[in-house]
Amino acid sequence: QMVCNKFDDMTISTAMVVEVGFALERELPFPYVRRIRYTDTIWNDMFIEKYVDQIDLILSDDTNGLYLGIAMFNGPGAAMSNDPNGEYTSLSHRDAVSGMLIAIFYSEEQNPDAYQLTLDW
Repeated sequence: QMVCNKFDDMTISTAMVVEVGFALERELPFPYVRRIRYTDTIWNDMFIEKYVDQIDLILSDDTNGLYLGIAMFNGPGAAMSNDPNGEYTSLSHRDAVSGMLIAIFYSEEQNPDAYQLTLDW
């Protein structure tokens, strides 16, 4: 007898949205904007520098009304990509892909422009 998994007919990104994007309890009691990003290539120095600069925009200002939630994860990569032989992907021998879920929570009580700052980010 086969056991049916609710994720059998879903892509990885859809499963992440179902399990993480629609979670019933939030990390903070504020509205949020959430994005999920995937890559099957290694995070290079340029990406890391830009990522740190973006995070710094939120964390360096105590009055912006913005709060950050980040989750990083791995999943099947090269086997699911257009690079099954691992010629271009970073961890192809492990069939890995890196992903990041970023949630920016905003408080318009703390800063009336917080929602717009979230969208601009």
